[in-house]
Amino acid sequence: YNLSCFNRKQKDEKATLEAKCKKVNNRIDENAKKRMDLKEKENQLEVELQGKYKEMDELKRQEETRQQKFINAREELAAAELELKNLDPFLPPKDELVSVLLVIGYYYY
Repeated sequence: YNLSCFNRKQKDEKATLEAKCKKVNNRIDENAKKRMDLKEKENQLEVELQGKYKEMDELKRQEETRQQKFINAREELAAAELELKNLDPFLPPKDELVSVLLVIGYYYY
């Protein structure tokens, strides 16, 4: 009777240990899958981050170009304003106009 009871107790313990082992193995598998999923997500986010950095660099370059164009336009405007200021005032050529009208009138009559 003792031997039968001992064998039965060993079988029960073995079944319990196998169940615990299976549970641990399942957790190991789940953790491995989660770890792989997280690694994939990390890689995806790294790619997105690099893309954002490139986009930021491009936007910075575009802004610098825009600023430089603005500075150049402002300098050109200042030069044009100075040139305009230094020009002699325009006076309509009345004498030339009168002489042209007289010539036209002479040929008309």
